[in-house]
Amino acid sequence: ELAQGAESLAVDLLSGCQSKTVRYIVDDDLIDYAIAKRQKQFIASPAVQEYIGRAWHSIGSHETERRSKRTVVASVVIGMIVMLLFPFAANRIVPTFPLLSFIANAISMIVFLVLLVVGVVVNGEQHFDASAPTLLDWILFVFCVGFVVRKVTKGVQLLSRKNHVAASHYLVRKQTIADAVLLFVFAVYFGLLFAAYYGTSSSSTRETLVRASFHVYGVAVLGWCISSLNLLQFHSRLGPIQVSFISITRVTLMFLVILCAFWAGFALSITSVHTASVFVTTTRNATRSDDASVETARDGIKGVWVSLRSLFWALFGMIEVESFESPTGPENVVGMLLLAVWLVVSVIVLLNMLIALINNSFQRVEDNADLEWKFSRAKVVRDMASHPVVPVPLNLVSLPVEIVFFALNANQKKASTIQYIVFASSILS
Repeated sequence: ELAQGAESLAVDLLSGCQSKTVRYIVDDDLIDYAIAKRQKQFIASPAVQEYIGRAWHSIGSHETERRSKRTVVASVVIGMIVMLLFPFAANRIVPTFPLLSFIANAISMIVFLVLLVVGVVVNGEQHFDASAPTLLDWILFVFCVGFVVRKVTKGVQLLSRKNHVAASHYLVRKQTIADAVLLFVFAVYFGLLFAAYYGTSSSSTRETLVRASFHVYGVAVLGWCISSLNLLQFHSRLGPIQVSFISITRVTLMFLVILCAFWAGFALSITSVHTASVFVTTTRNATRSDDASVETARDGIKGVWVSLRSLFWALFGMIEVESFESPTGPENVVGMLLLAVWLVVSVIVLLNMLIALINNSFQRVEDNADLEWKFSRAKVVRDMASHPVVPVPLNLVSLPVEIVFFALNANQKKASTIQYIVFASSILS
């Protein structure tokens, strides 16, 4: 309550200030701090939104007036042409602004997604008779290296600017962690692929590694498709839907923890009951003569894994009830009773609770759709403001130039520090 009161007070103070005064109050560091603390009302205030709107398509957030649409379009077109013709020096030639960085990032992500789709359709057939990674594999590898370099470059830039709030928020935010995990999955894919073609001469081992790489590739493609949805955050209508999807996914994951606890408990109980039936049947068969009739347990439940699988598909009505039956009376009654309780608890109670949680989460986002969109928009603008403007994989060409400039700046700062120390020592002496 105290934090909400302070946030409301800050919004009221900004609303009462004149436009010229607001321009001296609101700056990048203040917005970064508000985003890190998730102060959505402050971000959605008119003064902050005006600042973000100027920063989105302006060369530097200090500009006081928005540029015309023609000027913005011309800047984007000229910037993209210069990046294509001179990628090695684009970071030093092209005046960067968030809109240009966003377009360059979107193009690189979409192109990479198209290449992944082509890999699913075509690349699998090429691997059947290939003796080395295909051309498409090498192109995808270059793109992945470019994405890794871009993430590392952005972190280094934030730390070099001594923007500790933005740097810490960038390193620990969920999107950065998700991107790191996704790039790690791609690294595993390429590791398996290169090990298959260059690390072994056994055909059976190569077959196993290539087969495993296809499985990892499928997971990586799925992750990249979901990650591409972040491009929709800036859209006024699609942005709130994307936020709702993330919120619903979070609620569903928390619900699955509860569902899995019930699922495991009922599976273990049914397995234990069926084990008792098998024990009784085996004991009776051992005490009978050879000419006596022999009882056999049904083939339905033979272990915990079979029980888990049967209970899962029972939720969707895709398994016969007879598969849970036991040849002995008491165990059959107890097993059917446990199955009935599981279906009542899971279908009637838990699934309806999940539907209610999803509706509540979606309605909460829908009621604050404008607030959520403005906050997502602010995150995109601030993220793109410190984003390398050169798209992947052209950033690999500009990387040597950036390393040289970084080394020269470091040497200049070191020389300035030494000169200051010498000057201070001469004064003291």
